[in-house]
Amino acid sequence: MQYVWEWSLGSCGVPTVVGVNADLDGFVGCAFTYWHGEPAQPYPIGSLGEFMVSCRPGEGTVATEADIARWAAWEYGPQPPRDWLIVDETRFRSVSATVDALRRRSAIPDEQNIVGDWNGGGLDPALRADIRNNWRETRRRAQQRFSA
Repeated sequence: MQYVWEWSLGSCGVPTVVGVNADLDGFVGCAFTYWHGEPAQPYPIGSLGEFMVSCRPGEGTVATEADIARWAAWEYGPQPPRDWLIVDETRFRSVSATVDALRRRSAIPDEQNIVGDWNGGGLDPALRADIRNNWRETRRRAQQRFSA
């Protein structure tokens, strides 16, 4: 989660979906932006395993019925992610933990928080604002590029 916040646009306040290829000890090999939103099936790179992260500014962190259905499909797919986090600003919640709680008929997990930038500056405020202001065009170009 921290990696996405600092380096994969989470701190820019833009809607994005990132697959973070990392092992269970927290070693991050790489992150891959899913420019077309949540995929039908994740595509992890290598054997580290993938954590899906959906940044949804202003939409809260509660999984929707569609999110729960998508997790169920991913969970039984060929390369299930290790977890899926829904993020709004510095708040996040695990979709897999939510689905597990629903299966047990217990309370869904609370939101968790990250502290923001661990490494100091990371992306400076001007760069974050520039990314926010140009996000629609950036995403359009990326979608065209990765659809070809």
